Parts: sequence; C-alpha cells; structure tokens
Amino acid sequence: MMMNCLLLPAIFLAVSGLEMEISKGQQECFFQAVEDGETITVEYMVTSSTGEFSRFDIDFKMTQPGGAPVVMEYRKEEGHHRYAGGKLPHGTGDYKICFDNSFSFVSSKTVHFTVEIEDDTNVAAMKNLENLDQIQDSDEFQFQLKAFDVEHLLYVIKQKILKASNLQSHMLISHGKDINLADRNIRRIDSTSLIMVLLAILSFFLQAYLIKEMFTLKM
Repeated sequence: MMMNCLLLPAIFLAVSGLEMEISKGQQECFFQAVEDGETITVEYMVTSSTGEFSRFDIDFKMTQPGGAPVVMEYRKEEGHHRYAGGKLPHGTGDYKICFDNSFSFVSSKTVHFTVEIEDDTNVAAMKNLENLDQIQDSDEFQFQLKAFDVEHLLYVIKQKILKASNLQSHMLISHGKDINLADRNIRRIDSTSLIMVLLAILSFFLQAYLIKEMFTLKM
C-alpha cells in the first residue's frame, strides 16, 4: 500500500475544495491545522470509479494530532463531519485526513472533498461587546460598537457566500456523479442486451441443428 501526504494551508472562514484520483491499492492523506475557537467541517464524495462493475466507495479516516483516530468509515460513498469550535474532541493541532483505496485491486476512485474552517472568535467578541454596551454609554464606545457591527456583518455575509458557493459546488459534483452512474448503467444495459441477443441467436442455431439431426436419424 502506498500513501501520499499533503499539508493543507491554514485557512480562516474558508472552504478548501479538492478533487483527486486515488489509484487502486493506494492511500492519500492531508493535514489541516485547527486552532482553539475554530470549527472544522470535512465533507467528501466519491464521484467516479474505473471499471464497469466497481462501486463508488472509499475508506475515510480522520486522526487527531496525537495519532489516535477521531473518525473511521469504511466503504462509504460520501460523508459529512463537523466539530464545533471549543468542542474539538482531541484538542488543537494538525488533524490528518486520509482516503484509503487499498482494499481495491481493480479500480481507481476519484474523490471530491472540502475542508471548511470557521473562526468563531468574532462571534464571541460580538457577544462581549453587546454585554459591555449595557454599561458603556460614551459616544466613542458607541462608535466602536457600530464599527464592529459593520465588520461582523461583512464577516457573516462572506461566510454565507462561501457556504453558498460550497453548496453549489457540491450540487454540481453530485450532478456529475449521477451522469457517470447513468452512463455506466446504459453501458451495462447495452452489454447485457448484446449478450442476450447473441445467446438467442446461438440457441436458435443449436435448436435448428438438433432438429435437423433428429430428422436425419429417423430417415
């Protein structure tokens, strides 16, 4: 089994979308840094598989900085995992994300996956300022609060746009996967129909030959 590793860039409020082909018998791994107060979301989907009768499946594993597994899934077509900021089960650091196709000796798999990192510190700071607003009445403080309101609003808008873009990308990938499945099913139907026609023709000639031999023996 071969394994390749890649360090994903540290991102804040961003979606990192990648598509890769995992050859038969191989494993691909990536690292993503997660800090305190951040939320990590990992979503993946197997979009294609070589071979007419191979399945769209992959093994998925996510491990903590210490090396112990956080998530382990086997023979899955897709998956979605999210850990909220401050609730990471095994602390902060570099989390390892692996897609394993070592169980397959025939087909390669194409996997599309996204890693989303959200920084929740702005939300906490906003709540703190709202609490301070109850005891601070100065014009300067009110101006700073309004400025932070605008900054937070821009932050939320950017977050929504990125999530909408991620959702649209996911829908396009799903559509492409459906097209691949439809094409494969059409090829299977065509192949099966051709085999059935050939068997019918062979059966016809075999029956004709047997009938001819039967009459020849009677004569």
